[in-house]
Amino acid sequence: IYTNSYGAPDGTGVLQPSEPTWQAAITTGITTSGAATAELYTWAAGNGYPTDRSDYDGQANHHGVLAIASLNAQGVSASYSEPGANLLVSAFGGEYCDSLATTTTDVSGTAGENNGNIYQDIAGQPDYTRCMNGTSAAAPQAAGTIALLLEANPRLTWRDVRAILARTARKTDPSHADWTFNGAGHPINHHYGYGAIDALAATRAAMTWNHLPSPKTASGQAALLRPLALANPLQTISSTLALRNTGIRQIEFVELSITSNHDDVGQLDIQLISPSGTRSTVSSRRTCLDEFNNSVSCGAGLANGFTFGISRLMDEPADGDWTLTVRNSASGSNSSISAWSIKAWGH
Repeated sequence: IYTNSYGAPDGTGVLQPSEPTWQAAITTGITTSGAATAELYTWAAGNGYPTDRSDYDGQANHHGVLAIASLNAQGVSASYSEPGANLLVSAFGGEYCDSLATTTTDVSGTAGENNGNIYQDIAGQPDYTRCMNGTSAAAPQAAGTIALLLEANPRLTWRDVRAILARTARKTDPSHADWTFNGAGHPINHHYGYGAIDALAATRAAMTWNHLPSPKTASGQAALLRPLALANPLQTISSTLALRNTGIRQIEFVELSITSNHDDVGQLDIQLISPSGTRSTVSSRRTCLDEFNNSVSCGAGLANGFTFGISRLMDEPADGDWTLTVRNSASGSNSSISAWSIKAWGH
């Protein structure tokens, strides 16, 4: 189990693709391991809310990682935790130190987070801190839960673990407006994924789990006779592609790749609608920030293509019409979508 508390810079709003070398490493890990040596990667979904979405992090978008959002002590999305269509589940990461953060071990002595004499931290105890927080704290919580699953059933694959966590997650903050159901009847929320991780329910499910069948993949490219013009402000354009005879009755993950010459991706609201009617938002209108917290353009982040990841469609069928919708809020824009495609994983 590899838990990753790092990633793209937080709070910028800029699309951050992952490096090919990193992608190859993850792909190697999940494809060369057998059932008894499953390699799993939990990923901190990001601490840049409200400017950022986890969708803008190319690492959290990879189909081979489990993107984990953060909850505070009340089971509500932490103030910094980024929403995203790529979120699997949420775990407890806490708020800032003046509220309720996470207590954990620290670097021994005075070299760590707590030197033993820091306001709000544990006085006289430099080997511990009560100021750990972030999705960097939530991802290890998920890793610990996964360890329990593998102890209960060492034969689980990483795909089994992903499905178990999604299907056993607990609906938290039930009054949150974004809660809905996907086409397979699972509760989903852009801020929580499938909900709060439930170690007890997941471990019980692991003990009697029937392994997922061998994976299948299916890809589709939109047949665009000409680029989809984004010239008119506040007008939503749509494009549809069809997947047929994929053999995927239950989706596990979907990638959406888009290429556009738009010079400010922050002006675009982008959604993918599955054949079952589930809407997944992967990009929202925003103003990006530079290192000095100044408002700047989000740039042409789609110019060379960018791949978004979607976890929300688990157990839906892949066959049918997939629809991309894009709303442009810029006036006088001479831009367009030149290509888009999807890739579905499932069984």
